[in-house]
Amino acid sequence: MAWAIESSLLDIYFLLVHRIEGLGLSLNDFWAMDTWTTSRLYCLELDLIDKEEKELNKDKPESQNSDEVKEVYEEMFPNGD
Repeated sequence: MAWAIESSLLDIYFLLVHRIEGLGLSLNDFWAMDTWTTSRLYCLELDLIDKEEKELNKDKPESQNSDEVKEVYEEMFPNGD
């Protein structure tokens, strides 16, 4: 269990130091950082990633299936499986 938590925290550290230029956060600094600061930085960065993805995909049309494809799918998978 401890390994999984530490692994997740290292993933957060990796994301923060590679996405935020000039952060200059050493691993020791990261381990000493309070959880509120860590969580806030991480959540803000995830929000930015979502905004960047939406911006990149805003001009791409959403794929839509034709009615025929939907009917075939429903025949093949009547329970929605």
